[in-house]
Amino acid sequence: MEYLHHYKVRNLNEAKELLSATESLYNEQRPHLSCAMHVPEAIHLQKVPAKRIWKNYYRERQSESKSLVFSDRGNDVNLCQD
Repeated sequence: MEYLHHYKVRNLNEAKELLSATESLYNEQRPHLSCAMHVPEAIHLQKVPAKRIWKNYYRERQSESKSLVFSDRGNDVNLCQD
């Protein structure tokens, strides 16, 4: 997360505490543009109406094809060719 690169931790417990505090800030206090400037927790708990404005980068899969396709640097690779 962009918040953690300024911190140096000395042990695992300190890292867990810092990550927990950062996660709380990110989900409960920081408004997100993709959530119409609401915090994700408010959307999740349905305290505010959710208007989906975030992008979905998954491509629709053709229903008749049973292939597993992923993109590697712009080149489509089919792992399960019929």
